[in-house]
Amino acid sequence: MEGTQVFLEDILEAYERGLSPEEMVLAFPSLRLADVYAVLAYTLAHPEEVVAYRKRQEARAREGVSPFAKGKPPGSRPGAWRPRPQGLAYQGPQ
Repeated sequence: MEGTQVFLEDILEAYERGLSPEEMVLAFPSLRLADVYAVLAYTLAHPEEVVAYRKRQEARAREGVSPFAKGKPPGSRPGAWRPRPQGLAYQGPQ
């Protein structure tokens, strides 16, 4: 999640373990409840995209590919991925 040390994978794993959004905010104090709900809403609305993203990240991890390879900025690290639903350019906290 942008502006935090929390990765998208952390949120998804917490959700899969059965944590509520409120419990996730308690577990990751740098998150805002609205941001957790936004990530979960996008994930539930676009499961194929999220599955594809996770597969790409797993493949990169297996290959040892750094997210900083090929001049990618630090914000492009795996956990910095943020859902951007069409028509809603969610930008996180302002």
